[in-house]
Amino acid sequence: MQKYKTGIKDKNIVFYKCQEAEESEIAILKKGIVNHIIDLGDGIIIIKNVPANTCNQCGEYYVDTETAIKLENIVEELRKNKAEVLIINYNEMVA
Repeated sequence: MQKYKTGIKDKNIVFYKCQEAEESEIAILKKGIVNHIIDLGDGIIIIKNVPANTCNQCGEYYVDTETAIKLENIVEELRKNKAEVLIINYNEMVA
């Protein structure tokens, strides 16, 4: 992901080149909360309230490294459960 420097000092906004946008367009990543869905084949895990940066052009979201590691740990723990659908809150799992 290529980031662009701007004069904007808002820590909640990052400018970058979206893969889905027109060649000349620069997109904005804005900090927010998403629902992360993992399809395991034999079940689905929905993790609500995950902190992420969401693209204003295509809606795709990106999580930072720390959050990605926490998500991986949550998924590994929940794989042991044999339910077809699990819905959990990110904040409760990482607290």
